[in-house]
Amino acid sequence: MKLLFYPPFFAMLLVIFLLSGCKSTSQLNNPNDEKYKMRVQQFAEQPNKVTYESLLLSFVNSSYVHSIGDHDLVYRNTLASITNQEIACTEVDWFALTQRNFLSIKPHLSAQSCYQSANIQSKAEFHRGAVEFLLAGIKASGNGQHYYSAYQVTTWDDASDFIELSNYQVVDGYASLSHQNQAIYLVYVVNDITTGRQKEIYFENSKFIHGVLGLQYPFSGLGNHLELSVIDSLVVSDNIIAKIAKAGHLAELKKWPQAISLYQNVAQQNSAVAFYRLGMLCLTGETEHDFDKPCGEYFRSSASLGYMNAYVALTYIYLEGAGVVKSPDTASEYIILARQGLSLGDVWYKLTAIERTLNRQRGRLLDSEYLRKAIDYDSAPAKFYQLIESQNIEQEVQIAQLKKLAQTGFAPAQTSYARMLLASAEKGSKAWQQAQLWLDKATEQYYPNAFYLKGIALQNGLFDKPDKIAAYLAFQKAALVHHAQSQWRLGYYHSIGDVVEQDHRLAGSWYSLCSLAGNSNCLFSLGIHFRNGLAIEKDDRVAFKYFEQAAQKGHKMSKFYLATMYLQGAGVDKNIDKAQSLYQQVCDESVAKACIKLALIYRSGDLIGVNNQRANQLFDKACQLKNMDACNYLAQAYQSGLSVGQNLKRAIELYTQACESRKQTESCFSLAQLYQQGHGVSKSIDDAKYYYQIACVGYNQQACENHKKLLDKRD
Repeated sequence: MKLLFYPPFFAMLLVIFLLSGCKSTSQLNNPNDEKYKMRVQQFAEQPNKVTYESLLLSFVNSSYVHSIGDHDLVYRNTLASITNQEIACTEVDWFALTQRNFLSIKPHLSAQSCYQSANIQSKAEFHRGAVEFLLAGIKASGNGQHYYSAYQVTTWDDASDFIELSNYQVVDGYASLSHQNQAIYLVYVVNDITTGRQKEIYFENSKFIHGVLGLQYPFSGLGNHLELSVIDSLVVSDNIIAKIAKAGHLAELKKWPQAISLYQNVAQQNSAVAFYRLGMLCLTGETEHDFDKPCGEYFRSSASLGYMNAYVALTYIYLEGAGVVKSPDTASEYIILARQGLSLGDVWYKLTAIERTLNRQRGRLLDSEYLRKAIDYDSAPAKFYQLIESQNIEQEVQIAQLKKLAQTGFAPAQTSYARMLLASAEKGSKAWQQAQLWLDKATEQYYPNAFYLKGIALQNGLFDKPDKIAAYLAFQKAALVHHAQSQWRLGYYHSIGDVVEQDHRLAGSWYSLCSLAGNSNCLFSLGIHFRNGLAIEKDDRVAFKYFEQAAQKGHKMSKFYLATMYLQGAGVDKNIDKAQSLYQQVCDESVAKACIKLALIYRSGDLIGVNNQRANQLFDKACQLKNMDACNYLAQAYQSGLSVGQNLKRAIELYTQACESRKQTESCFSLAQLYQQGHGVSKSIDDAKYYYQIACVGYNQQACENHKKLLDKRD
């Protein structure tokens, strides 16, 4: 009898052992344990009633997640005892053993093998069903083609098992610390035996890691826990794929010597990816670090290990003469080799990507010969890039070509096509119905921009009545794969308590996540949290820094808040000139509040000289921007003749405009007085009562009293 056992390919379990030792006894007596065991028992009795996602969540919330290393050790020792004929496999309580981590595939395979050899078919069938359930659950969690559609697993060993049981030939594997350290992805470089193509398959186990670390999902990135607690621990244990992740992160930080040293260490263990990345670092010329061989040699070493991207890089250096004698013939030979696992369109588009990385074109990528050839050879990403970036394509042509590309199944094109349909047609039109269908197709491929656009459409009722719950869920889908603007939307929902319970702490967590990506809305919102002390201690200095960062990215309201803080000396030294300059800048950007604020400064003269003429100009601009407070201020100027010729007719027009908007009831009070007095308008008690009543509803106590007096006088 042969028991299936595959030694762990990665050292993730070492981290689990290290982290598990730090857990309290309260965690080891987690009340969620019973929920997890009930879920497993439910699968045993009614497998169709249990989903992979529900089982995964119940497991990561239980204390079993903290002793997974111990459970794995029990499994290995059990196999050793069977192999050494110390016990018969049928003496093992396989249900109890697999229950400890029901999501681990290999123990189920061992149990199935045991029971089949003993002709105990019912039990063999149960474990076979468990394996099918787990494999189907992993496949249903994504498609593995991109980071945003990564397969969800528990441990990296489960990813290894999944790959082993699939029709793939493994070339290499590596980990990637991504999205400002918010995520770790395990990536396999494989040859697909069925298609003959080489591709990368993404896995993620974020829920599991959060469970082990005892952190609220998905906020581990806020304390850099993934790098410090997971990747660094694995690097210390000499784990190859973690070293690649760490080296990649160090390279992003431009810590060249450390990055190169780690890559060289991993390359010594025949990592195709490490050799390739050393070649790319060498080729960029950004580092003064001495490499131990010419750039091309790193690519040759990588190619010899079967990495198709290395053949593409070799093609590039011979086409460009980068460190070698330019040779189109040699480049052609490498293209032929690259085509063993890549399409011609992929080859030329990857050449475009290398060109962009090395800044050879410096903004002229649309003129790239590589891009043109990628388009000629039907590369969907190349065609999409040209359509989106080109300024010389008429909109009708662009829409038609996007539709054609969308029909090939390319999710970015499907999303952009849907967006253009929404922008170029009217609600309820056939075009909008088509937009909804294309968004559905793109979300089926887990594309985050599609989920975001779908969320906007649902929130604003573009396809039907507004559905903020569905919108929230769409934003959540994108937010969980690190789409910054969707993370901001979730934060906003929690901040105002719309659809979900108001929770400033949770809102701040979402804002903090997307601020790591430099999203200006998120930086601004964090500034508001610190400025107002929302679920955190009020700190104007911290608020000022967030507003400043957002303002540097062009965020208008952040500039407005900076101006106010300079004006007040809040969190920064008082500086009237800077405040005035910022208010003017934001006013010029059509933010009416800034125009009003600056106008009031000119009108009061407390901080700078009085300039009522300039104030009225600013009020006029803000009024044209539909700000009714500004219209009211301007009406006051026309009524009194303050730096403008007195013009009661114009004043009444402005008061009426502001009042009828129901946004500015002070203007209603002024208008009522004019009608009551017959000043600039025919006297009308009925009109006076009408406008006093509106002002009264707007909580103007004097208006309420005047309205009552007019009613009493009538009686």
